[in-house]
Amino acid sequence: MHTIYSLILAFFSVTLLVGCSNETGNTDSSNLDGINVEIENIQEAQNAIDSITSITNISSSPTSYLSSKNAPYRTAYNSNCTYGGSFTSDIDNDGNFIATYTQCKEYGYTIDGQMNGINSYDDINDIIRQDASFSNFTYMSSDTNITLNFSTNIITNYNYDPIDTTMNGSILFSSTKFGSGVMGYENFRVIEDTTQSLLGTIDISGKVSIDSTINVCSNGTYDLETLEILTPDYTGGFSAGTLKVNGAVFVFDGINAKVTYPDGSTDIIDQTQPVVCN
Repeated sequence: MHTIYSLILAFFSVTLLVGCSNETGNTDSSNLDGINVEIENIQEAQNAIDSITSITNISSSPTSYLSSKNAPYRTAYNSNCTYGGSFTSDIDNDGNFIATYTQCKEYGYTIDGQMNGINSYDDINDIIRQDASFSNFTYMSSDTNITLNFSTNIITNYNYDPIDTTMNGSILFSSTKFGSGVMGYENFRVIEDTTQSLLGTIDISGKVSIDSTINVCSNGTYDLETLEILTPDYTGGFSAGTLKVNGAVFVFDGINAKVTYPDGSTDIIDQTQPVVCN
């Protein structure tokens, strides 16, 4: 259960770590909140990449872990939480399940709510498929409240590597320390594969939006498309791969990234440089 805490914080940290951006255009989805982030100069490009590298934390979101707790079980499962409350998972012969967290207290936080979904298994190829939804699923600590309202589709194997997660919906958060806001997801997909190396590779696509009081210059929508598989590095950026973000194309090479703007002009970004939000 300690892992749930770490992953929820990793997910929440996306809203805390995002950089700064201008915005332009409109979004059409009810899940998304904010206009498209504009990337037309080097500062906007630096801000966007800082945001996107943080957003890749979605691959370690609580949904992936909460889902993984249920996927291996083909029968009912019950567990007491460390400091009170309980977790139960009921599943039928067709793979339909309901996972219920009842005031589950772990390491300074409490989670409460239900996760509904269906698991299907391909035992020949060791593949698990899961569709799950969260409605008013809450995480509460002394200074933070997070409410999850979204659906996920996960395709993975019994080792959960690689893991392919697609998300739709929103996360509402309110924190006495960090402010409040909402993150929206529209066909937001992350494929993470660490079978070949520790840091692995990442393929991200879809749309994610941020509307937060903690860093208003980061607000807006990012439309992502991985053109060449991304390789993370130890600095938190990418050392290889190509990513398209709101019409701008970033080609990563070590600590640098070449950005080609929608008008065809280019710049070189040093990913190690701090991002300053004006």
